[in-house]
Amino acid sequence: MNKLTQYTSMTLLTAIIFIALSLTLVVWLTQILRFLELVVDAGAPIGIFFELLLLTIPRFLTVVLPFATVGGVLFIFHKFLVDNELVVMRAAGLSPWQIIKGAVGLSIFLGLLMFFLSGWVAPMSYAKVQELKQTITNKYSTFLLREGVFNSLDNQTTIYIQRREDGGRLKGLVIHKSTSPESSEAQSKQPQAVTIIAEEGYLIQQEGSTQIVVNEGSQQQKDPQTGYVSRLDFDNYTIDVTPEKSEVASRFVKPSERTFVDLITADMSERENARFKDAIFVEIHNRILSPFVLIAFTFISLAALLYGEFDRRGQKKRIIMAVLLVTFLQSMFMSLLSLAQSQYGAIIALYLIVFASIGLSIAILQNWIRLDDFIYNFKKKYS
Repeated sequence: MNKLTQYTSMTLLTAIIFIALSLTLVVWLTQILRFLELVVDAGAPIGIFFELLLLTIPRFLTVVLPFATVGGVLFIFHKFLVDNELVVMRAAGLSPWQIIKGAVGLSIFLGLLMFFLSGWVAPMSYAKVQELKQTITNKYSTFLLREGVFNSLDNQTTIYIQRREDGGRLKGLVIHKSTSPESSEAQSKQPQAVTIIAEEGYLIQQEGSTQIVVNEGSQQQKDPQTGYVSRLDFDNYTIDVTPEKSEVASRFVKPSERTFVDLITADMSERENARFKDAIFVEIHNRILSPFVLIAFTFISLAALLYGEFDRRGQKKRIIMAVLLVTFLQSMFMSLLSLAQSQYGAIIALYLIVFASIGLSIAILQNWIRLDDFIYNFKKKYS
């Protein structure tokens, strides 16, 4: 690698890293409140909140990295032009390929990184996020007690709290706990439900059990045979409200949560895989094409800025054109990707549009296609 290529690639890499981190932070901030609400409402450990945030980074990077590359290329090469560096390079007899070689090499490296992220890291981290969400829902949210509503811990226990105070104190408690007799004989010997009303109490959660200690209240229970309601007043009473333990249910792993190897080796004889056959097929081609989309974005940006003669007064029109072309390509890619689940022919169109973009950009950069002459003849013909 010569000094020019090293200088170009390192300058461009610095800009891309800065833009990628900035975009990731912006997208990250949109998720913080959602994850924080999920964790706080469920009463889960704060460590899970930070784990969720870290696990979302790879997936965000697969989204922002192509656009960060476009931003970096447009910014750095426009800077080179304004600072006369491109003019000096061309005056020194460097070919267009020698000028862009560092940017192209870097885009290939980022494409490989993109394939690794989208093929392995992002799906595994996304799958872990879904598992953590399910764990929070099934395990931690069980003992969330909200004010002013009837909180059902399970099918047998319902708790009402008037308000919560500092120190974990609970005011205005109503606890209804049902029993489930296993036989008619047992049903005749024990009450079916117990209702406890207390002025205050507090929750105690220990490993494997949950209890509520209540003060100054009464316990009422109804005899199922006589219909007689008995009442017992108390100063202190402890109620076990531990629900039946339930394991986190296994779930179907979606195509977006699978690694590239898992996708191409999926057993289509399984019912769920057969059901998502089209989605798996499209996801495989999405993983293959995503790195080439990043490379196409790079070539489009370079072609828009560097074709024809340099004008150091600014390249606003060319920058706008590059942004519009990249936006158009991304829109077409997403539309065809969605269409491909019902029309397999869209997959062929996906490959054509991505590789045609790369080929046309290379032809323009190498002056195999005289874009200025094309624009001039077009204006002359239709003006």
